[in-house]
Amino acid sequence: HRPKVRYANTLDRHSIVFLSSNLSPKRTAVAQPLTMSPAGADPGVPDRQPATARRRWYHHLVRDETGVVAVLVALVLGVGLLHPDFLATQNLLSTGRGAVYVGLLAIAAVFPLAMREVDLSVGGTFAVAMVVGATLIRAGVNPWLTLPLVLGLCALLGAVNGVVTTFARIPSFIVTLATALLYRGVALAIANGKQISDLPQQHRFFTLLGGNLFGVPTPILVTLVAALALTVLFTRTRFGARVRAIGSNPEAAAFTGLPVDLVRIQAMALSGLPFDGPVGAARV
Repeated sequence: HRPKVRYANTLDRHSIVFLSSNLSPKRTAVAQPLTMSPAGADPGVPDRQPATARRRWYHHLVRDETGVVAVLVALVLGVGLLHPDFLATQNLLSTGRGAVYVGLLAIAAVFPLAMREVDLSVGGTFAVAMVVGATLIRAGVNPWLTLPLVLGLCALLGAVNGVVTTFARIPSFIVTLATALLYRGVALAIANGKQISDLPQQHRFFTLLGGNLFGVPTPILVTLVAALALTVLFTRTRFGARVRAIGSNPEAAAFTGLPVDLVRIQAMALSGLPFDGPVGAARV
């Protein structure tokens, strides 16, 4: 007779008890429990914990950004060896200050890119923010009050991109390319093709955002804080998890019930809200 094999669950998840019996009730054989110990517990099994720990540290250290950072460091050191004055503190701070504006605009595009979207209108939004902010300040509006107004306007412009992309089913590349030209035209029309001047340069708003804090230009500190805040938002919040899930597989995310359209609009609005507004208002 062919013996029957039955599996019994016990409290020990690593133990499997095989109970063998034939068709005759008089002949019953019970096998001894066969214990499967975790890796590393049995001397005959190689310990995989160090290898796992090494892989974990490897993934923490070696990322997609590691190569870019390494090239940047090598480039700076190479230029510094050829021109030692390049590594002077004041020169590095001046260079960093000049790169702040482009850096903040790039940070703003992280969320759309993570969702497989492209926002080419950040330059146009930046132009509108500068012109509208400068116009309001010249008209007598308090600069500190101008800042939230510009923020709201930039968020609205970003949301327009998201709405058109989502409901018109037009690729964001085409939509934002068109709105970039549109926003630049609007900024040019508001400024009447002229440079906006007669601003209160001695106001605390300009001296603080355009000056130094603890010996470091304030725009550089703003960039560092913005990068840290965006990293936390992207990696440690539910919204960031939704953005990453939709970017990984939009169909699967929609199947699980995630509001794909709403998150896309929020991401496009976010690309203009927290960075284009302050930078544009401060640079005037």
